[in-house]
Amino acid sequence: MGTDHRAERLRRAAERTVARFPELPGWKRQVLTQFLVVSGRGWRTFAHTAFPATPPGRADVLLIGPQGVLAVAVRDSEPELGEAARMLRKAGELFLGARLPAGVVSEAVVRPVVVLPLGQEPSKQSRGHHLTVSEATLGQVLERGDRRLTKRDAESLIAHLTTGDADFTELVPSQESAPETEPGAELFDLADLARDRFDKALEGPFESWLTFLDDSQSAMVRRDYNGPARISGPAGTGKSVVALHRMVRLARNSVGPLLFTTYSRNLPPIAQRSFERLAPEVGDRAEFSTVHRWARRLLRDRGQNIIVDTKACDNAFSHAWSQVGKRSRLEELHSGYLYWRDEIDRVIKGRGITELADYQDVRRTGRGLRVERGSDRELVWRLYQTYERLLADKGVHDFNDLLIAAYDELQRAPLDPPLAGVVVDEVQDITLVGLRLLGSMAGEGRNRLLLVGDGQQQIYPGGWRLSDAGLVISGRGEVLRNNYRNASRILEWAKRFDASNQVDDLDGAAGFSLREAVATLRGGEVIPWKGPKEQQADALLAALRRFGDVEPDDVAVLTFDKGESSRWHKALRGQGFGVRDLDDHLGERDGTVKVGSVFRAKGLEFRVVFVPELPLERGEQERFREARERDERMQLVALTRARDVLWIGFPLREEENDNAAG
Repeated sequence: MGTDHRAERLRRAAERTVARFPELPGWKRQVLTQFLVVSGRGWRTFAHTAFPATPPGRADVLLIGPQGVLAVAVRDSEPELGEAARMLRKAGELFLGARLPAGVVSEAVVRPVVVLPLGQEPSKQSRGHHLTVSEATLGQVLERGDRRLTKRDAESLIAHLTTGDADFTELVPSQESAPETEPGAELFDLADLARDRFDKALEGPFESWLTFLDDSQSAMVRRDYNGPARISGPAGTGKSVVALHRMVRLARNSVGPLLFTTYSRNLPPIAQRSFERLAPEVGDRAEFSTVHRWARRLLRDRGQNIIVDTKACDNAFSHAWSQVGKRSRLEELHSGYLYWRDEIDRVIKGRGITELADYQDVRRTGRGLRVERGSDRELVWRLYQTYERLLADKGVHDFNDLLIAAYDELQRAPLDPPLAGVVVDEVQDITLVGLRLLGSMAGEGRNRLLLVGDGQQQIYPGGWRLSDAGLVISGRGEVLRNNYRNASRILEWAKRFDASNQVDDLDGAAGFSLREAVATLRGGEVIPWKGPKEQQADALLAALRRFGDVEPDDVAVLTFDKGESSRWHKALRGQGFGVRDLDDHLGERDGTVKVGSVFRAKGLEFRVVFVPELPLERGEQERFREARERDERMQLVALTRARDVLWIGFPLREEENDNAAG
């Protein structure tokens, strides 16, 4: 293999520039030379004007390139955590107000790096606060990792830095015998990095939106809250993205453990992947877990074994219904077996109610059926007590018991050390007892608890106000309004199915609905299909083949019950498509189409979404209102998972087929 003459000339030019720092020890000269050499691969090097006598708490060097801004400290020994935090904060402040094609700079763009000499190992205390490398492994940091900046983004940051009052000056390889191109002229070798930021986002997965935030989102990331805070807004407005960016900021400015939690079991690992892409150097500072899994681990660590057996719970309720509910006044009120199961699960136990008097007085928010105080509620209470007795006889517990036991345990002995911060996503689906547990986990203090959700996307029955859990957010409630997920045509279609139920801000005040959201991505395609039920599968499969150029990972088929999910799973597999059930999807890209119920699609997004059939319309009677409103919310969630293409099936019923034929 021949010698790379251009690379050799670049190295010699870099060495001539570094020679201007004769006081540098040899290993630091080699590090600085590496910085200048990578200018041929898309990086620009800016040294502090006082380097190597850089003031404490300031970066020695800033590198701006494909992976963002690296704030580098080249040190003989590990800096104190406080100094490293100041270094990062000062570096971030240099880019405040920088304008970029897609918004403002997020804190995830600026990353702290400490370079130590060979043989030096990072202290255990520092791990996770900043990335520590040796001169030998520095190249891996510069050549690997996720791309965070486009060419235009990087040029904007450089212009902002060089036209301001920053104490940094650019270092370039000496022009004597320099390479044929000016340093930085090949800013980002890869041509696709020169694409416009929005075009890149439209063509790729949603991870491409994790680098930048708009002005309002950036303000939420940086804001300090002196108590619990809430971020709400309709689907697609970037609530979860803001939450992850706040976690990154908190991880870099605190020393305790962090927790991201939610109700759905497949969201935590997906959020963890996004978090680690944003800030790999603090990836081990945060835990991602469902609230039930966290509670189970807490109790196990403290010697309590709470057995949750869902099958045994189902059997216990079935027997309780046979003894108390069947052929009773409850069956007259609502013959639906599961309605009364939800009443116990979400209203009585989910609210931590243990006395009949409290149940008689409770306002059953979110429950469409009126259950009169007095004998009707007494009968519900008998059903609940029978269910509890049958659970006790079997020695098993349900999920509410798990959360209640964990809450009681934290009241007895709070966490030590306490959590530095807790982020709760899709908070509207968590029960009130779960919310109380989360408040207890977070404790008192600034920026400890962030609640993220949208009342319009609530799928599970029953409601509450944050104040019911003792969480006062007055003055700390934020609302996002700009939709960044759905192309404009898709958003307009979704607005047609906007849920009719009252939208609140999770604490009783009027909320902001999808109908009021503003699209930021233009275009998109909506394909409504209408035809005989027996032609539905062929039509969907034909449309799926039409979008064969879209990565399978960016395609989903969403249904409204598990039986339909299984049907479409088999249909796609039978036609040679790789398929993964959303129940098993943890965010990995494995080349499969995702198929599953809308319950598992919450918090996710796909470029192309197929909704084979919307829920059937229910009657307008009062007894069906709650089910109808839930169907509307499920429809809203399903339709707003699509970014570029939405295919909706409207299969004709048999009588409609007959009318069409006639």
